[in-house]
Amino acid sequence: MKYFYLKKEHNTLSLSEGEDGSNSLLIGAFACEVPDENHLFSPTLRVNASLGDFDRFFLEKIAILEKKRFEENWVKSYTVNKKGKIIVLSKEPEKLTRFEYIYGGLLDLFTLSLGTPSLTHPVAQDIKVSKSKENYLVEFVRRLPIEEEKCTYCGICGPSCPKEAILPDLQVDFTRCDLCLECVKACPEGAIDFNRFESIELKAPYLLFLEETKIELPKDQDGIFFFENFDELLALQGEHEVVELVKQKPKNCQHISYLKTGCSLCLEACPEKAIKEIDDGLQIDHFKCNGCGTCISVCPTGAVVFSPFEDQSFFEYFGELSLKNCRVILAHEEDLKTFWWFRNKEKFPEHIFIEYGEPRALNSAHLLYLWARGASQVYLVAEKKLGIEKELAFANKIAHHFSGKEPFKILLPQEFKTISLEKPPKNPLKEFFSLPEGIKERREVLKEVLAFLISINKEIPIVLEHDSFGEVTAKEGCTLCGACLNVCRIGALSANEEDFALIFTPIKCIACSACLVACPEKVLELTKGLRLEKGFLQTKTLAKSDPARCRNCGKIFGTKKSIEKVKELLKAQGRLKDLEEILELCEDCRAIKMLEKGV
Repeated sequence: MKYFYLKKEHNTLSLSEGEDGSNSLLIGAFACEVPDENHLFSPTLRVNASLGDFDRFFLEKIAILEKKRFEENWVKSYTVNKKGKIIVLSKEPEKLTRFEYIYGGLLDLFTLSLGTPSLTHPVAQDIKVSKSKENYLVEFVRRLPIEEEKCTYCGICGPSCPKEAILPDLQVDFTRCDLCLECVKACPEGAIDFNRFESIELKAPYLLFLEETKIELPKDQDGIFFFENFDELLALQGEHEVVELVKQKPKNCQHISYLKTGCSLCLEACPEKAIKEIDDGLQIDHFKCNGCGTCISVCPTGAVVFSPFEDQSFFEYFGELSLKNCRVILAHEEDLKTFWWFRNKEKFPEHIFIEYGEPRALNSAHLLYLWARGASQVYLVAEKKLGIEKELAFANKIAHHFSGKEPFKILLPQEFKTISLEKPPKNPLKEFFSLPEGIKERREVLKEVLAFLISINKEIPIVLEHDSFGEVTAKEGCTLCGACLNVCRIGALSANEEDFALIFTPIKCIACSACLVACPEKVLELTKGLRLEKGFLQTKTLAKSDPARCRNCGKIFGTKKSIEKVKELLKAQGRLKDLEEILELCEDCRAIKMLEKGV
């Protein structure tokens, strides 16, 4: 069978066709057709060459872009060993014995009887469970009547017990003992005390309860299992391959952990609970993550991206590919392969098929970018998920406002297999968009796309509801203290140091409310929604103040508003008279003055 493949001749990349692409840089093929797993292959090139009506130049462009895409985006993978000690707890020692008999040779077990007397399992009382780094800490006390250091092994206690509960190994069989204390009276060394307990601490990554428990458990229960879901614990034991399909870009993340505020969209949306809050942001548990793309789709800033096709690569890829009046279909390789298998005798003019590992990882910014670039329609082949459905509906509202059309659609894989792909309609835009150089971030791209759409249309401005867009306003009372700037990492709020102004760019704001929480004066207000007009894309001044100049040397050291605020606070405390003079001095002059006064 003939394949299209990319090769290098005389320092030039060119597309060839033939049966042997073994020496090529990239071959148009599915994974099942490539024996060498290290060889670059492209389902995108395979399907478009077979089902499309593109000329060689266009296919060569696809091949070059595919090679660039694969070389730019790497996916980290590794193996982890999740096998670890399991503390098994039950109120019934018989259950523990049976469980240990079945699984003891397979698993690393430590059994605990919850209060019920047992000779074969430690009996735990007053149990406390907490999480300690990667392990659970189980603290309990165990009754230990016989103190071995005092015992001389004289044997007097044995026959003195009417229930034969004192055993040769110096244990007390509490299933027989009736606490008559005859052994205590008989012991000449005072080695027996039924009020003697031993405190014990155990650590293990997993806890397994064989029945429901009233023990208070920690919030993090990832490693805590009950017998009903024991199969999940069993499946964890051993080595597992981890593929990091989601990559974090912390500088774009607007979650402010230390204030317990900011953006939490990915944290709330993750169906696998694979994202957790840590001291300096959010952390993805890649072992739990199944790569569904929900967190990426709902992220407004690109703080989480799809590793096999990161945002920057995506925008550059489609920035070089002509999409004019084409229907773009993004699908997983398996879905493309199934479609090709059953439809390879057909041709689909003006259709571009793109292999995309998880279409549900796309965001409204990606979709609108494709449409503004010339695509007449964009179809995503995937099972429906709330995140992508909301983003797709939002993108359709924006497109409808500017054109009266809704070009974005989700196709279920079974729909895609048999869908009748008619000739796509024309893209209604009068001209098509090109991304300015240097624009890489998701929200910046969206800003440029919206600016383009607004510039070529004269539609009446409207406000669309969306939780990731908003406008901040400032009431009287802002002292320009800068607290809001410290939490706005994405630059929606900024400072103009030349004229002492607080600047706001609405389109950059993701309505996370962190600035409202940080503001000590509580003068900031937020109105959610995307206003489709030019003013929403431009900067505006929220507050302004005259500079505060040092009375002694004339140096600018702050704003008059901030100094006045400090004076108000000191006056309320009755301390203004003592400190008013130095408040009007810069740091250097203030230090000198304080030394002179002996403060």
